[in-house]
Amino acid sequence: LYTAPSSYEETVDQVDTSLMTLELNLNSSSTRGSIDLLSEQTITVYDSGGPNSPYGSREDFHFTFNAPANHVLVISGDYFTETNYDFLKLYDGTSSTSTQLFNSKDNFTTKNGLNRITGLQTTQKSLHATFTSDYSEVKDGFKLIISAADISQAINAKSRFDALITDHRDFIADTDTDNVTVT
Repeated sequence: LYTAPSSYEETVDQVDTSLMTLELNLNSSSTRGSIDLLSEQTITVYDSGGPNSPYGSREDFHFTFNAPANHVLVISGDYFTETNYDFLKLYDGTSSTSTQLFNSKDNFTTKNGLNRITGLQTTQKSLHATFTSDYSEVKDGFKLIISAADISQAINAKSRFDALITDHRDFIADTDTDNVTVT
């Protein structure tokens, strides 16, 4: 598990990209950076609470994930954030001025708290992700699974990674019906 640096605009270059599966824990109140993925490489990204704890107040993360040439990024995951106050946003490009793919504000938290992200894919080789939280209530947070897929195989890769999604807070999502069971 690699813990992201807290300094502003620091590029994460200490990650051993020879590994095909990486984990990243955004572990401070403000993290900015980028990660370059290899072909067919996957990274799992958690909020500052990691897989087992809530995120913190006043968080402000901005991270860009880059695939190699002739690749796109396939995104799946789950999240539970404070409705109308804490936001996870995903953009098709290198900044928050790129086309927005996802905004947790538009996908209200379900009664049991689990929300799934499935079927997302960039049209270019970069994904910019932001997460902001206010000063009050915190929730379980998010887990993103991001994979670099060759453009010619992106449709198959998207289905494969959507099927891998399980909630990181002891929930299991049924990928066929989107029902949630507590274990």
